[in-house]
Amino acid sequence: VFCAAATSLRHASSSSSFGFVFSPHPGYPSSYEEGLFTRWGCLTEGGNLKVVRPKQWGGVTTAQLVSVAKASASMDSTVGAQSLAIGVPHVYVSDRDDVWTRMGLISNALTPESLVGVLNVTFRARGFRAPTDAMARVGVPSNGTAIMEERLRSLLRRDAIP
Repeated sequence: VFCAAATSLRHASSSSSFGFVFSPHPGYPSSYEEGLFTRWGCLTEGGNLKVVRPKQWGGVTTAQLVSVAKASASMDSTVGAQSLAIGVPHVYVSDRDDVWTRMGLISNALTPESLVGVLNVTFRARGFRAPTDAMARVGVPSNGTAIMEERLRSLLRRDAIP
């Protein structure tokens, strides 16, 4: 799905074209997906897909890549929630069902055509921004760090030896 959509968008007009950076799952060598993309024809010289190898570009992380992206996609990764937390829209390239999909915050794309539609129509219409209240809508408090700090301090005070 991802490979076919990337290829389709490579051939789109310049006003709707996309460049893709693929950050391999840390559990697999980057050559695994790179080999699949090459065999499927979406990883070509001068194409719109780049695979980030470990330690490439100064060892940039997936989180850093997403922070400068217009959108992110995954099979069913925690990258989805992380993307929403920083205002970057996300799409699952699977039928993943979780709190994010049930709340309408992450779409599912099961075909290349639906992935192209989400990227090129849905996300573009939203200005490539996730809803600013995404985290609050699923119950994540905006002051979570302060809440955790206060809870930790109260536990330390309670367990302190006089």
